[in-house]
Amino acid sequence: MILAGAEQIEFKTVCDSCGSLGIKIAHPESAPEATPIECARCGAPRGTLGSLRELARSGISQLYENSD
Repeated sequence: MILAGAEQIEFKTVCDSCGSLGIKIAHPESAPEATPIECARCGAPRGTLGSLRELARSGISQLYENSD
């Protein structure tokens, strides 16, 4: 995922392998930022908890570059 005007965030909102949006995280409340996040359907790696949190902080309006 690339943010417009920002550095690349290494988190895939949609699984490249199966197209699922679901994710699974082991103990997210106490997990460190480096905790891997997997696809809930196929188990493919999607990123880290830290990258997901950064994506959430960035706001949905910045998720995609403007193609105008």
